Amino acid sequence: MGSQYHIEVDGDDYYIDLLFYHVQLRCYVVIDLKVTEFRPEYFGKMNFYVSAVDVMLRHADDNPTIGLVLCRSSKKTTAEYAFATSVHLLLWPHIAYLRNLDRVYPLLSN
Repeated sequence: MGSQYHIEVDGDDYYIDLLFYHVQLRCYVVIDLKVTEFRPEYFGKMNFYVSAVDVMLRHADDNPTIGLVLCRSSKKTTAEYAFATSVHLLLWPHIAYLRNLDRVYPLLSN
């Protein structure tokens, strides 16, 4: 779909770092690129983007959007707390937080 993908919510402009549509999984993939260590507020931002894409772009026959936060590094406990209730977001390299891991992991490793 593109880089710096523009969405407008309540008259405010937002830009998703990378937005893809994964044909095999039949879902959108939102990627947020960070050059710093993971911070819990990144989760809130990604959740906002994923929700917006689900409402604004996703079709009825698409699977829920996947969010991926790519950071320089993360502290394990901080990441676990931030993503404890998440069902559709991923923090790399803590891939265990991804929903439908058994379907997605082989595709990520190719």
